[in-house]
Amino acid sequence: MRALLPLALTLMLAACGDGESLLPPDARLPDGGRYHGEVVNGLLQGEGRIDYPNGSWYAGSFKDGQWHGQGEWHGSNGEVYRGQFDHGLFHGLGDLTTPGSHYAGTFSHGRRDGEGTLKQADQSYRGQFKDDQYHGAGQLELADGSRYQGLFAHGKPNGAGVRSDASGNQFSGRFVDGQLQGSGT
Repeated sequence: MRALLPLALTLMLAACGDGESLLPPDARLPDGGRYHGEVVNGLLQGEGRIDYPNGSWYAGSFKDGQWHGQGEWHGSNGEVYRGQFDHGLFHGLGDLTTPGSHYAGTFSHGRRDGEGTLKQADQSYRGQFKDDQYHGAGQLELADGSRYQGLFAHGKPNGAGVRSDASGNQFSGRFVDGQLQGSGT
């Protein structure tokens, strides 16, 4: 979804482009949206704002008709992203709030990737992400007071780690797909 709106807008503008600016600084778009900002050679370029018919909006930098650089996106379902964009996708440092969660950290091509912190009602994670999943070194704290600190792969504890329960009992050892292998200590 994050990539479709800018792409559709780029295609609409490119289809009617002849190398000149075709939109005034404040224009109604073919999809019913409203754009206010800079246009160069028929493409959104520089600073601007788009208000979409579904109630979502984007304000920030554009390059070649796509969200690019620093910007802010508000989705129609209450999502808010503030940060960097590349070719219409969350990319670089950013802050994403959705109903029930908050993520602050690094994105790559629209996905959580790199260092970050994710807070949800039932858990909090601080560490490394890959392809929107816990992956690498991190610490997971659950609402029941238990926690895991160690290595993750594909969203689950994998490798060396320490699990602590709410009573303070610790289990140290090797984990595979979230399960402690062997007796641990």
